[in-house]
Amino acid sequence: MLKRFFPKQPDFYKQLSQMTKICVESAKELNRLSAEKPDVEAIATKISELEHKADAGFRNSLQLLTDTFITPIEREHLHSLFLATDDVVDGIHSVAQRVVAYRLTTLSAGTRELLTLTLECTQQLEDLISRIDEIKEPAELHRVSREINRTGSKVETTLRNTLASIYDSGASLPQILKERDLIILIQAITNSAEKVTTIMEEVLLDHA
Repeated sequence: MLKRFFPKQPDFYKQLSQMTKICVESAKELNRLSAEKPDVEAIATKISELEHKADAGFRNSLQLLTDTFITPIEREHLHSLFLATDDVVDGIHSVAQRVVAYRLTTLSAGTRELLTLTLECTQQLEDLISRIDEIKEPAELHRVSREINRTGSKVETTLRNTLASIYDSGASLPQILKERDLIILIQAITNSAEKVTTIMEEVLLDHA
């Protein structure tokens, strides 16, 4: 049902699929920060490379929109889809850069859990886009959307618990502020992923 909105020429579906794959690759790299002694610089460098790749993909998608006289769905929806997936990678990049800037070599258990949830969310997003051609009814899209939203809810709960734990940990104020900054950035990543499903649902409603 959904794939008919993404014709082969120009291949908006392929471009979006490539963007979600970069999201997952970036999230996997970010999860490497949970290791006992992560190579923070190497991880951040790899994520920067993926972020540049995502930016190039976003620019290509804008060029597709510019070159296409008639688009399968509203240009605003297509632009928002590409922008939201690019925001996911940008968010992951921001987290990695903060870890480098703050010289953090260890992360709290709660923050490590948030990184795992981030990866889970990006994998769900990739799964959604990869199965566009299999989604026949709105209910199927809503089911996948609920999975991503549930992950977002887990992030919200884990974020609150992690903040409370950090505040009660006895850590120094600079350490508390640094880690609080990280987890707020992580929350923004899942918010961007949830936005993709919201846009997809709007597309279905518009073409129902």
